[in-house]
Amino acid sequence: MNKERDNGDASEGSEELVWELVRDEWELLLAVGAGPAQASEVAELLGEDVSSVVPRLALLTQHGVVSEGPLGYKMLRVFHRRQEGMASYLRELVLKRLDFGAHEPVAGAVAHGLGNKEGASLLLSHADLKIFPRVIELASEPEAPDSARYSVVLALTSESEHDSEEEGLVHADSPGFSGALLRVVRCAAVQRIEPERAEGAKLWVAEMRTSPAVAAEVGRMLSRFVNDAPKSPGSSSVGFVVMPLSGAECQSDGDA
Repeated sequence: MNKERDNGDASEGSEELVWELVRDEWELLLAVGAGPAQASEVAELLGEDVSSVVPRLALLTQHGVVSEGPLGYKMLRVFHRRQEGMASYLRELVLKRLDFGAHEPVAGAVAHGLGNKEGASLLLSHADLKIFPRVIELASEPEAPDSARYSVVLALTSESEHDSEEEGLVHADSPGFSGALLRVVRCAAVQRIEPERAEGAKLWVAEMRTSPAVAAEVGRMLSRFVNDAPKSPGSSSVGFVVMPLSGAECQSDGDA
């Protein structure tokens, strides 16, 4: 994990940086838990020296992930309330597979303004019937000599919290793409946790070992799906990325 980060003003911290911190410091956040916990207690749980833990806690505090009080550190409610679900959805399924610093996406896009829950449900039905089976079919083709591993992530939520300047489409080559996608992923993950809200969300993650040509075709198909999504006023958003992947053995995780 990368522990060396810029300690600039908290107001300048971007959404991407916050989610990098959550991804990289998940064990530290779980050690803090609901709190309050002293830095020495956190260090003991992690089996690390307190001198290495204190500056990391300070950075998490600076960026609004944890708070520090007289009795110790506490995870802020938005993170603590979801910690088990966020660990499952974001850390294991998504965040550690989306290393935007190491790889350029093969394809990706985010679309906002897709209606409310009804619009999201229609998109989900189309994806379940037409999109996901086709991705699986393409990924199942025999490997080529130039096959490599790719991660495919598609998130849809009827409760988007996107920035106003992100209205419309945000493409993978846009400067704000990674932040826009992670916001949709976060909203979809949180929405999926609660059964009464889950119907309007989807977080679909898969890994495939295939040729660059097939990965590009998957990207084009998902791009058409996102680009052609009917636009109407509302809080629904959809986003996807096809990303080169390195590391653990290839597997498919499917719907989250």
